[in-house]
Formats: sequence, structure tokens, C-alpha cells
Amino acid sequence: MSEHRSAPLRVLVVDDEVLARRALGQLLENRPECQVVAECSSGEEVIAGLSEWQPDLMFLDIQMPGMDGFELLDNLDPADLPSVIFVTAYDQYAVRAFQANAVDYLLKPVDEKLFDQALGKVLDRRQQGPERHGGPESVLAEVRERRGPTERLVVKGAGRIVLVPVPDIRWIEAAGNYVQLHTAESTVLYRQALTHLEKRLDPHQFLRIHRSLIVNSEQIREIEPTAKGDFAVLLHDGTRLHGSRRQRHALQLLLDRWT
Repeated sequence: MSEHRSAPLRVLVVDDEVLARRALGQLLENRPECQVVAECSSGEEVIAGLSEWQPDLMFLDIQMPGMDGFELLDNLDPADLPSVIFVTAYDQYAVRAFQANAVDYLLKPVDEKLFDQALGKVLDRRQQGPERHGGPESVLAEVRERRGPTERLVVKGAGRIVLVPVPDIRWIEAAGNYVQLHTAESTVLYRQALTHLEKRLDPHQFLRIHRSLIVNSEQIREIEPTAKGDFAVLLHDGTRLHGSRRQRHALQLLLDRWT
């Protein structure tokens, strides 16, 4: 009977420096248990191709131009998040990396012995299963908790990546497993469930007024209570949104701040 061998670990290397990507690639060449599925120089590239590559592990540089490694994680759908090993030249990020429950943290230039140890942890976790260690979603939750409210959303569109500043969003509407972000300029589809996105927003600014609606409180012009206990909010642009009775506590919080 032949010995069963598990599929190779699908690895994604993310670093804006060519030499850094090459160094990691050389370390991975001699690891038959690993298969490099892609190399990226920016967070935007990762968002554009992650669903296609479906990596099990991501070596992630923290300090990158445009979108740093922490912001990249903040904009990933929990369902897409692989295991993470942070790689950076700046030791100041070590504490944040471990607080984010990353598998490990490697300082550039990467030491081969430490690289093997970090890779070994990933393989051990793969055998033991996510329920033993919390899984990749625990990394995402920790990063978001420590970064504070999200400042911008990175939206994957048709052949392009759009950066949407969160203060520009007027209201958000559930669209199945995704949401629609409504701004003054456009309405865009963002690949994340409303419940997940709500956790990333500033609760003092964005209010859940319905199971399928979140509104930017700074955009509210009027509030219209109804006899049935429901309510409606009228935005400065004329949009009228219906709020449910179950979310009246959000309305009360807003009124308390206004008075």
C-alpha cells in the first residue's frame, strides 16, 4: 500500500522589493511540501488575485507603499484569509505581528533556520486543524481590533482596484453575501458581508438601522418615527431609508449625541 501524501502547501509571497521576493523564493525552492502559486509587489495585486490563487500560506511584508500589510489583511474577506507569516526589515512591527496572532514573524534578511521553524509551525497547524488554534480568521479579528476603525475600503472592480475613503460612504446596503457602498459619486459592490463590515466601522459614526442597512450618521438630515415603532431617516442627498423597530437603540444613541 502506497503512503498517502498531502497536497503541497500553496504559498503566496507578498513584498514590494524584488530582492526580498527572490530570497524567499530561493528558500521555498528546496521545500517540496510547498508550491509558490504567485508573487505580488502590492496589496492591490493580492486582492485582485487571491480568490484565483487560493493560497494556504502568505509571506507578507508589513511596510509597503500604498497599502501596508496590516491594511491588506483588514480588507480581506475572512473566507479568503490564509495563514500569515509576517516578513519585514523593521523590528518595531514584531509586537503587533505577534499580537495579530500571526503564525510567526521573520526579520529581513531571513535566517534559514528561523524560516524552517516558521514553516514547520504552519505545517503543524495544518495537521491539527483550525479549531485547535482559532484559524486564520483569528488573525484578521486581532488585526482589526488593534488597528481601530477602517479608514478606507479596497474594492475589486472590473479590471481595476478602487480605494473608497470610509467617510465618503453615505450608506451601506446588504446584497447577498456582499454589500453595496453608496457614495456621492457612485455605488460599488464590496466583497464582504454586512455583519463583517460593521465590525470594522466606527460605531460612533456608522449606525445599523436595519438588518440590511448601515447609515453614516453624519449624512442624516431628519428622523421620522412611525406609529408602528419603526422609523425612517432622510439623508442630506434626499435618500430615505427605512429603519426597523429592532434597531431603535441605534436611533436612540444618535439622538442622545444630538441633544
